[in-house]
Amino acid sequence: MAWLLHGRAVANPPVPATPPDLAPNPSQPPPHRPVDAPRLQLPDFSKFTPHKVLKADGLTIIISTGSGIETIALMGIEPPKLADPATQLAERFLTNLLLGESVYLVDHEAGRRLDDKKRRILYVHRAPDGLLANAELIRQGYAREQAEVPYQYQNAMRAYEGLARAAKKGLWVDPPIAKPTKLSEPKAADAKPGASPKDGKPADPAPAEQDAAPSVPVDMAPISHIDPPAVTSDKKTDKSAKTGVTVYASKTGTKYHTASCRYLGKTKDPVTIDEAKKKSLAPCSECKPGT
Repeated sequence: MAWLLHGRAVANPPVPATPPDLAPNPSQPPPHRPVDAPRLQLPDFSKFTPHKVLKADGLTIIISTGSGIETIALMGIEPPKLADPATQLAERFLTNLLLGESVYLVDHEAGRRLDDKKRRILYVHRAPDGLLANAELIRQGYAREQAEVPYQYQNAMRAYEGLARAAKKGLWVDPPIAKPTKLSEPKAADAKPGASPKDGKPADPAPAEQDAAPSVPVDMAPISHIDPPAVTSDKKTDKSAKTGVTVYASKTGTKYHTASCRYLGKTKDPVTIDEAKKKSLAPCSECKPGT
């Protein structure tokens, strides 16, 4: 059967050129939307030496290098917040996925990258099936996608996060699970005058406690619904708690954020919204602090 191409008969129809699985990302990556992710283009693992995984530590893994051990950070994964209970979910998932397995470690396509703790940031592929642990962590809803620079699998991992959010998996479970609070015992100094048994008068009956919320593991709480840990020794935090809502600002940024915002930098200072506005800072349009 003949086909016409530009007025000429050809034996076979033209086949459009197939774009690469993952082209280099633009400066502004697409948002996290529940769309089909592109197929991951795996490297030739015959050029890499496998390493045994000894432990998962939060959102990093510890491997054996033959001459010692090394902690590896995962490319495209948002670093965990300090004392974030939700990180325990990711640690357990990585433990089940990689503990005792051999992995191939692949550098960023532009070359070696290090985090602020001088640890290598790598793609971690499980041997021998080549599964990309970085992407699987996002796909199952156990971490957020984040990158300081574009990287090869960024489009796919952002799509994976969108799918996990839409399916309410892992950190995106619905309804949101709040961090449980512990009811404190009233202090003796807070008792009303004349209510002490020493005076021979019965103490006022205690108000009926509200029904306790169902017991839920703290580490199942989504990142966006976990209160930042209280730091009683931080004078800035104590001051902002008295004068207004606490938000966080990077030292060089122009906006203020909530504690769980993915655009918040590694260095952050707690301030009130009033203080942030006096510094000409604007609210983040994604986390919408103070609303």
